[in-house]
Amino acid sequence: LIVHCIALTEQFIVAHVVMASINKLSLRGIRAFSPDDDEQVITFSYPLTIIVGANGCGKTTIIEALKYAVTGALPPGNKSGQAFVHDPKHNGTPVVKAQVKLRFTNRAGKSMVVVRSMELTQKKTTMTFKNLDGTLRTTDDQGNKQSLSHKCTELDRQIPILLGVSKAVLSDVVFCHQEDSSWPLQEGAVLKKRFDDIFDSTRYVKALEEIKDQKKIYTSKVKDLKADLNLLKGHKHAAGGYRNELDDCKHQLSLIVDERNEFQAKVNGEREKMVEWKDQMKKGDDLQATVDDIANKIDNETVRIETQQNGLQSDFTETMKREDLENVLKGFGKTMDTDARELRAANERVDEIKSKINSLMDQQMSSLGEKGQLEGEKRTHDEHLQRRIELMEELANKYGLELSISQTQQTDIMNTQGSHISANDDGVSVFTSGTMATSSTIQITDEDLEAFERSIAAKREELKEQLNEHKNRSRGAEDSIQNELTELSGKIKAIESDLDRVVSEREKAKKAYQKINRTTGSAGRMRESEIKNYKEQAKQCAEMRAQKEKDPRRTEIPEEIKHCNEKVESLKSEIFDLNSSLKDLRKVAEDQSAVNMLQKQLDSEVEAMTEIIGENSSTFNSRNIQVRPDDENLFGILNEAVGNASDQLDTATTEYDNHSESLRLAESRLSKEAAVLNQNKSTIKSRKKQLETLSADGRGVQRIKQIRMAVQNFERNNLLLDQTIAQNIEPQELLQHFTDKIGELITDNDQPETISRTMKKLKKMSKEKDADGNTVGIICPCCTRALVQEDEVRVFQAQMNTLADVTDSPIIQMDREKAQLNAIATRNYSTWRNSVSSSINDWLDHTRISAEIATLETSISKGETDIKKLEKDLEDATGMANDAKDEITNLQQFLEVVRPLRDDCARIEKKRSDLDSKKNNLEFNAPNLGGKDLATVENDLQRNSDEKDKLQGKITVLNQEQSDLSTAISQLTAKCTNAEEMVRRKEQQFAEQQKNLTEKNELNEAIHKCDESEQKLKDQIQPIRQKENLKATERNKIRQQSTVEERKRSDILNAFINEFDRFKTVSLQIEKFIKSSKLLNLKSLETVLSSIVKQITESETELNALTPEMEEMKAKVQDKEAKQDNIMRNLELLDMIASQQKLEDEQFLLQDKMDKLDVDSIIGQYNDAKKKVDNYKSEIDRRLGSKDSLEIQQRELKRKLQTSEYKNIDEKYRVKMIEHETSNMCVSDLDLYYSALDKALLRYHGVKIQEINKIIQELWAMVYRGEDLRNIRLTSDQEKTSRASRSYNYRVVMTKGTTELDMRGRCSAGQRVLASIVIRLALAETFCINCGVMALDEPTTNLDYANKRGLATALAQIIAHRAAQENFQLVIITHDEEFVTMMKHELSSQTGFDMPERYFQVSREESHDGCYYSKIKAIDWDEI
Repeated sequence: LIVHCIALTEQFIVAHVVMASINKLSLRGIRAFSPDDDEQVITFSYPLTIIVGANGCGKTTIIEALKYAVTGALPPGNKSGQAFVHDPKHNGTPVVKAQVKLRFTNRAGKSMVVVRSMELTQKKTTMTFKNLDGTLRTTDDQGNKQSLSHKCTELDRQIPILLGVSKAVLSDVVFCHQEDSSWPLQEGAVLKKRFDDIFDSTRYVKALEEIKDQKKIYTSKVKDLKADLNLLKGHKHAAGGYRNELDDCKHQLSLIVDERNEFQAKVNGEREKMVEWKDQMKKGDDLQATVDDIANKIDNETVRIETQQNGLQSDFTETMKREDLENVLKGFGKTMDTDARELRAANERVDEIKSKINSLMDQQMSSLGEKGQLEGEKRTHDEHLQRRIELMEELANKYGLELSISQTQQTDIMNTQGSHISANDDGVSVFTSGTMATSSTIQITDEDLEAFERSIAAKREELKEQLNEHKNRSRGAEDSIQNELTELSGKIKAIESDLDRVVSEREKAKKAYQKINRTTGSAGRMRESEIKNYKEQAKQCAEMRAQKEKDPRRTEIPEEIKHCNEKVESLKSEIFDLNSSLKDLRKVAEDQSAVNMLQKQLDSEVEAMTEIIGENSSTFNSRNIQVRPDDENLFGILNEAVGNASDQLDTATTEYDNHSESLRLAESRLSKEAAVLNQNKSTIKSRKKQLETLSADGRGVQRIKQIRMAVQNFERNNLLLDQTIAQNIEPQELLQHFTDKIGELITDNDQPETISRTMKKLKKMSKEKDADGNTVGIICPCCTRALVQEDEVRVFQAQMNTLADVTDSPIIQMDREKAQLNAIATRNYSTWRNSVSSSINDWLDHTRISAEIATLETSISKGETDIKKLEKDLEDATGMANDAKDEITNLQQFLEVVRPLRDDCARIEKKRSDLDSKKNNLEFNAPNLGGKDLATVENDLQRNSDEKDKLQGKITVLNQEQSDLSTAISQLTAKCTNAEEMVRRKEQQFAEQQKNLTEKNELNEAIHKCDESEQKLKDQIQPIRQKENLKATERNKIRQQSTVEERKRSDILNAFINEFDRFKTVSLQIEKFIKSSKLLNLKSLETVLSSIVKQITESETELNALTPEMEEMKAKVQDKEAKQDNIMRNLELLDMIASQQKLEDEQFLLQDKMDKLDVDSIIGQYNDAKKKVDNYKSEIDRRLGSKDSLEIQQRELKRKLQTSEYKNIDEKYRVKMIEHETSNMCVSDLDLYYSALDKALLRYHGVKIQEINKIIQELWAMVYRGEDLRNIRLTSDQEKTSRASRSYNYRVVMTKGTTELDMRGRCSAGQRVLASIVIRLALAETFCINCGVMALDEPTTNLDYANKRGLATALAQIIAHRAAQENFQLVIITHDEEFVTMMKHELSSQTGFDMPERYFQVSREESHDGCYYSKIKAIDWDEI
């Protein structure tokens, strides 16, 4: 039934789906097709295209091009494509480009064009073939043309898809090469590969193998994933413990941060107080600095006063008051202003005179320059006058011109210039030979100049006329000779033209003569008797054809065929009715069979259920359940039992889950505690190792201990302190101790300058002064006792001077010794502080690690106790979980028995219901066929089918008889036509022979006449050539003499014109100077220069008179300025003395403020606050140490959680679990896919082989005319391998009698060709559902007449059968015109399609380059 449905579906697709087809093929540069001429085009028709041609003309190239266009496969044995392209050596070019274009309709009904191009390059010894990129052109839905370029491999893949046929079918079935046409009978390996490619089953077998391999891979993967999942589960538990420990660390860190912030707030409060005390201390320091600064200013003022006094010209500070000095200064100011104004006015007058002198000198220099320029131009003018006279005389002497010049004498240059000007006004040009007192002047009038210029113009025209006259005379002589030469050349050309014409006629006649010889030489002499014999043969053929056409069977056979067809149609109608009845009867029979089958199944299932109930009776009894197979409520009892057991299973499962959860929690806690214990043990081991490293010699802990001992020894022995540091002092306290000591030692040092300044202040305080500031006595600055006696005063002052002395003061000496000791102590304390600071981290780490080790030891002890308790809890939880699991197992086993029974019971009840329904339907649907049963109807159907087959066999015999009769008539017609054609050719050949004889005689006579004419013309042309050469020599000689004379006269004229141009240039320059007023400008400049010299002299005299007065005024002003400066310096001295007194008063007041400010108390309070800050910082440091320890622990935990085992462990566990489950699903799915694909592949292969063999049987019966082979068929034997590597071996077998034999090696060449064609046609019918194209290349090879006739009949019937199918095309390529004639007659006897209008003929024709190329021509079908 499935196979029948598949066949109907394929027939429906063939009848209704638009099939792919080929429309047009064009070739260029392929094998024997020319690469330079136009493309050769074939248009493919529906349903048949026939291509005819002689051997070697290029027919097979067409099918090779079709195969290459659609698959990209090159023909066999073509040297990697080199032999497929036209040979460059034959074409005479290094590169040949070839192209194949194919227009086709794809399976969607859209027209497309594929273009494939190739290139063959000829190198020195080798040829290189190259496949160029192909092009695929189409039209979109809007009608726009689109063209896409593709790589060859991409095009090879796309074209078969567009045609809807695999590449293997296109290559081996549709467009099979002539050399491969018998591949169905090749050896097994080749046949297997081709059929595997056609069936396309290899990829499905590979898919089965791949599915099996993938299943193995996924099964192995599931096992690996299960192991990974268990490992990740343990890591997940451990990571949870680490996270809890990390949370504890974070909580402790939060507490430490709060405590640190509290101490930091206290530090900030004490620092605010320190800032306040520091401000007071800074205030005291600022007062001290101010006092010291004022003292320095007083000293500076004293030095300035002394310097000022030394620089004074006169000191008036003791004799005059300030007001008097200021009045004197004002008086000086008034007198100095008057003197300054007078001096300023005198200076301005002097500057004015100097400016005037400079301006006059500038004018003088400018005028002198202008005068020099004018004098130079006048000298140039005089030279031009002299040059013009010289040129005039030179022209007159050289060319014989008339010249008249008058000469006069002038003495005074200025008079000469005057007379020159006046003479100029009279129109006379004056030439002055020099600028001396006496000069000679040559005067030339305008009339003389005009006369001279006229004579020059006349001379120039004379020379030009002589030159032109010579040119005309020479040109006339040359023209005369040239005319003679032209006449002679014309005669020579005429003779040469006649000579060429004669030679051309002779050569033409010779070629015609040779052509006639070639034409008549290859064929023998034709006689009239031979023509008569051919006519007699043609007449006999015509009589035989007429006799055959009158055969009465020609009209009887169609009538008999018509009668048989009518009977066949009647039988078909009866068969259709019988089939309908048979269908109804079979349906009823099928229903009855189904009822019987269902009853049988029902009985079997009831029996099986009874056996199962008996086997499990003890199980039901243990649960107090009464089960009997004949109980009507059996399903209800079983369903209730399933429900109760399911509820109990749910309860047991819940208990088991609870116990499992308790067990999991216990395992988790145990795993966590074990992990923490192991971690603590590992941590304490590493901490002890770190502690040993920190306690090693040379590390910070040992250095701090050594420093503590060194400090104690130094303070006891060197500083002589009774109380030193404690033995176990902390490093932070030790650092604070060093800082305090360094501060004390720094503040304890006094500078010698400070002590000296203090003693000077005490000395100053010892002077007792009255209200006016005068010293009245000496007192002790400490006890304020008055020193009355001079000895006491002297001793006091001497002691004060000694104490204030920087070098000899005992106070300073004692202070220096103390400062040295303090410097040593400060250096030691600084060194120790730096060492402790660098080692404090080791000390803190040592302290922290020691505390951590103690904590870890406590944790380890507690952890071991907890683990023992957890192990006991785990054992209890495991026992309860196992009990619950056993209960679950028992319930599951019970359900495994009851549930199938319940389902079987339900299925049995349903089948009983279906059985009753089918019985009722069977009684209702039973047909009424007049008492005929199924066997009677089948016998009637078989009888009618046999009768129809006999009638169709008779029709086939009648068709064969009709075909034979038509073939005989066709053969006789062809024989008559050939005979008539032979008569016509022989008559035409006899007429051409007679005509050629006449033409040969005429050509011989024409050649003889041409020879005579050629000799005569050669004799005439020789004397004319000699005369022409003589005239050419004479012409060249005259031309040379004329050229020499012409060049000479031209040189004379050019020289004359150049000399005249120089004369005109000089005359123009003279006229230009005369027209200007430069002589008058020269005279006026001399007058201006005299006036400028006079003014300069007057100004210098006045300037010399003002100089003594200026010097006297300057000395007076400088003396008054010196006196004014002295008074001003006295006033400045008074200001300095007042400033010094003011500074001393300010110093006294500031010193009083310092005495009132208690600086020592402020320093004590500052130091107390500083100690508190240091204590608080120590607490903060301790907290920071704990914080660092916790942070280290936190980082260690984070590091562990970031390791590859614990990082993202939850996500890894989830992903791994998903991967495990999906892999399990993949294994199950692959099983389903494998089974489904295996069954489908078996079914598909069997259906296709059956369909192919059915078509082969039908075609072989029509085609093969022998009696020895009853049938052939294709067999496929499955290899005995596993299902995954299933493979098939193919072979073609033939049936001889009742025996099947392998056809390969046991058949004739004709049988092999015919079998190959039939198998290819069957494969095309089966696999080319989307493409209706089939090409046969030389199908009649090795076939006798009968089998050719059978092939033609079969092809005609296939065409008639498939003509109704859209886009069906059969392409036949053959050299056998007899087979084409058979095809024509067979097609004419069929109906239901149109005959093709044309067929195509391939031939070799000579091209313009003398080479022969393949050409394709379309010829009308009627001309066959």
